[in-house]
Amino acid sequence: MSGILSCKGCQRNFCQGHMSEHRQELEDDFQGVLSDRDSLYQQIYSETSSTDPQAFDYITKWERKTIEKINMIADQARRQVQDLLDEKRLKVKEKYDQLSAELRQRKESSHFFEQDIERLSKTLEQVKHDYEHKDKTAIVTVEAQTIDFDNILRITPNAKTNVHQNQLFVGGTLLADKQHQSKLNEFYGKPHQQWELIYKATRDGFLASNFHRQCDGKAKTMVVIQSKNGGYLFSGYTAAPWSSDQSFQTDQTAFIFTLTNPNDLPITKFNIRPAESKYAVYHAPQYGPIFGAYPVTNSLTTSSFYSHVPISTLT
Repeated sequence: MSGILSCKGCQRNFCQGHMSEHRQELEDDFQGVLSDRDSLYQQIYSETSSTDPQAFDYITKWERKTIEKINMIADQARRQVQDLLDEKRLKVKEKYDQLSAELRQRKESSHFFEQDIERLSKTLEQVKHDYEHKDKTAIVTVEAQTIDFDNILRITPNAKTNVHQNQLFVGGTLLADKQHQSKLNEFYGKPHQQWELIYKATRDGFLASNFHRQCDGKAKTMVVIQSKNGGYLFSGYTAAPWSSDQSFQTDQTAFIFTLTNPNDLPITKFNIRPAESKYAVYHAPQYGPIFGAYPVTNSLTTSSFYSHVPISTLT
């Protein structure tokens, strides 16, 4: 039919004007993927590696003790080698001292004859010979056991360690800032609470039906929205399970928050007024998450107040 265009992706037909709107929606969806990719980049490349202080401390102590032990063994070995090298010299010195003592005694007493002089002369020659040849016989062989340095330390991951045990918000990319994670848990009232990703617009789709398919029946959810312009983070929490029953839900624990905003306001939590708690959230199949009376429309990337926003919902 003239003037009717077909979308090869969703297989729906549009007039020229609505095809342009549909194409703009696709552009917005794709931009959401790019934005989410950029958030993941920041998380991957700006976050420092996690550490295990206990493991590093063990290695440092082992290194220090090992070096001290090796130094002690090396010093002991040097002394043993020196003692062996000195052993011959000490024996020569001992013979020399004995000969000198006898010569001194016989000279003082004038008690010596031809045979004494001949014997003492031979002894002196022997001592001289031993001294001249002491270094030739004092050879020391040193052998050391081979140390397998490649396997001297064995490092293995702890089988009981959960790779997500230190992560508060598992699976999301919007909350790369640890302060944001800590503040949301502070707002929630449990500083060590872990949250699991159940819905992500760039992964599960931007339509309200996509949101309800993933979130209906889920209670105690933290919704995080990022604006397209500026990448500001905000939204809210509700304990009420999401549904599509076209009604307000009462929740005295619900709150909304701002993490980043164009007005440079600090991270702030806004509690619901007790008198208004029966209007805490609104559930409808044509809308995404609604806190109070202002809905996110059927397309989570329209030009409404919540326009062009990828949404990460965690519980």
